[in-house]
Amino acid sequence: MMNTVKNVLHSFDGAGQLAKEIGGNSADVAKRVGSGVSGLATKIGAKRGLVGLAILGAVVGSTIFLVRYLRNREPGEPGDTDAKVPAAARRSRQPRTNHAQA
Repeated sequence: MMNTVKNVLHSFDGAGQLAKEIGGNSADVAKRVGSGVSGLATKIGAKRGLVGLAILGAVVGSTIFLVRYLRNREPGEPGDTDAKVPAAARRSRQPRTNHAQA
């Protein structure tokens, strides 16, 4: 695979200049983003940054647990909107198959 890429690049005239252009642009973008992030971190401070990161982690983690809880709860539990419908009448998830069922 690498040889194919090298052969294609060598077949172009000015492939070295193209590689420098692409590499230079991505390096410039990385420098700008890095300096912006470091400037923001300096303004916020280490303590506030860690507190914000902890809050963000707690929100993401609790959202995952909440979604899993709501998907896995038993029918008829308090707060279940389908409690009036018998469990046998509810449709359960069927595994998807690639073939037609008769």
